[in-house]
Amino acid sequence: MIDTIRIRPIDYTIADSTPFIIHRPPAHNIMGQYQCSGPMLYTTDSGRYVFGDKAYYNANGWKLDIKPLGRDAHPYMFITLSVPKFLDITSNYRSVTADEFYSAMRSLNADLNAHGIYTSINEACISRVDLFKNIILDEPYHSYIPLIDAMTVMRAKRKIWGTTYLWKTNIWEISIYDKIDEMKSKGMPVSGLPDNVVRFELRLMRAQEIKEKLGVMTVDELYGHFDLLEEYFNNTIKDKLFATKAQSVPLSIEATVADYRERYSKNWLRQYLRDKGVQTLLSNFNGDVGATIAMLENSEMPKSTIRIFKKDCERIKRDSAIAGISMAGKPMDSLYNELFSKLFPNLPEPQINVGGIE
Repeated sequence: MIDTIRIRPIDYTIADSTPFIIHRPPAHNIMGQYQCSGPMLYTTDSGRYVFGDKAYYNANGWKLDIKPLGRDAHPYMFITLSVPKFLDITSNYRSVTADEFYSAMRSLNADLNAHGIYTSINEACISRVDLFKNIILDEPYHSYIPLIDAMTVMRAKRKIWGTTYLWKTNIWEISIYDKIDEMKSKGMPVSGLPDNVVRFELRLMRAQEIKEKLGVMTVDELYGHFDLLEEYFNNTIKDKLFATKAQSVPLSIEATVADYRERYSKNWLRQYLRDKGVQTLLSNFNGDVGATIAMLENSEMPKSTIRIFKKDCERIKRDSAIAGISMAGKPMDSLYNELFSKLFPNLPEPQINVGGIE
């Protein structure tokens, strides 16, 4: 359930031997002398003042920053880590239990002490926490792209990187992405894991938001409220991503025709038949674009045709106007119900109308 966490120790002591990297501002000439200092970052246990723009250290499993913030440039220490990856250095795939979280915080405290940073992690404030669920899919992840693309989140900006979707505000973020593909891109081992896994991630980015939504301020309080995290995650994802369904995905042929006529004018029928042809071809390979292209290449199809096919596939992946049918040829309402039931197994599946999802 918990992945990344960022904590801010309140009281801490730093040894002279701590291996921080200090980033200092460029030297500037004052009265004929070059000075390079920056704001005061911290005082060591021997009383030595350390100046600079920021101090940081990247350890094995966590990273630490000290930087001045606010109008008074008061220095704050932040420690960021992925709790699952801190416990299992190979990946952040699996969720952790409350006891494992407690163990991770104790190990982190000991590791900080070993690096000459003395503090009480349990009393540290939480300034960010990421919650997640991994869902094993019935179809390849790209089959769900039109459905995900149709989702809207009120008062949030949407960004897309490839097949990763992000909705964000200043205080929270929601992300949906192919977890196995992400792990492969980062060189994490995926042997033994399911092939088709989507991750839903909810990130609370401010201490005030964490206090308001979770009712906690410190690491110790988060441990004490661990059993409430899943309920908050479920309610938030359901209310934000699965709240407005009515015109999200057109399911009727009438809605599809109207959409094509509006976007392609007199050429709408030609474009519709072209898209349906691409989709029919993909459905023979369970929506797998790579396998379909391999077949075309084996059939000695011209490279120019394959390039056009690739472009069509990318467009259709994010085109929710294909009569509510996924890339694998499966009805959108079926995919929607699958995601809903796996995310929220204790809730009844939503009722589906012919014209849309309600």
